[in-house]
Amino acid sequence: MGKVKEISKRKLLGIAGLGWLFDAMDVGMLSFVMVALQKDWGLSTQEMGWIGSINSIGMAVGALIFGILSDKIGRKSVFIITLLLFSIGSGLTALTTTLAMFLVLRFLIGMGLGGELPVASTLVSESVEAHERGKIVVLLESFWAGGWLIAALISYFVIPKYGWEVAMVLSAVPALYALYLRWNLPDSPRFQKVEKRPSVIENIKSVWSGEYRKATIMLWILWFCVVFSYYGMFLWLPSVMVLKGFSLIKSFQYVLIMTLAQLPGYFTAAWFIERLGRKFVLVTYLIGTACSAYLFGVADS
Repeated sequence: MGKVKEISKRKLLGIAGLGWLFDAMDVGMLSFVMVALQKDWGLSTQEMGWIGSINSIGMAVGALIFGILSDKIGRKSVFIITLLLFSIGSGLTALTTTLAMFLVLRFLIGMGLGGELPVASTLVSESVEAHERGKIVVLLESFWAGGWLIAALISYFVIPKYGWEVAMVLSAVPALYALYLRWNLPDSPRFQKVEKRPSVIENIKSVWSGEYRKATIMLWILWFCVVFSYYGMFLWLPSVMVLKGFSLIKSFQYVLIMTLAQLPGYFTAAWFIERLGRKFVLVTYLIGTACSAYLFGVADS
């Protein structure tokens, strides 16, 4: 067996983190593009709902398919495939003129997004020591806020002046970055060292075994709640604000402020997580999120 190629933690975090950033940029762009689409295509509320939903359905399918595939062909290969899938799909949406074709492409983009996020996290977590894994993974996820920030800035300056099509073309840039990854990113050490790969059935059985069953159920519930609240807020906020009478520009400004507020949350969590413990930090931040969401819901100004 050949020698396992190594990479510095900082470089690995930067490469994988940019993947997260591009993911977030695409999802963030969708929230702003939906507002412009409703105006340009005269979409109903139900049709808008389909755009948001089909993306999430694609993410669920992609997470399952590419998660299985990453155990077969490696994290690096799937990382590149998923980046290319959602990047090229995003660029092609600029050419669509019908809702049906837009939905097909958003499903494929969602598959790429859903596959890339867990695979990138796995690649990073398998490449760092256990004592700093929590901090590194949180720092990886902090790139998500950076992606939303870029999406908000592109949308603010590009969509009102040049249209949503140009914004979607700009989100296709990661396809070039994916080609660069092929030559510069090693696979995770754990994947390279494993000689006998477990089957799909064996993997599924392992997470539902007595040792991991409770943790699996709790993580499913936790992620359902997190994704439901996060996407429910950020994906629909620009559209809701426009419906409330705010201008397109004003709605973009408001989301930009909320996006900036994510950054201190990520960085403080990364600092606390290895000092106070993962569970304590998670519960504390979830309570803070719940309180903030309630206050946001009852705000009248």
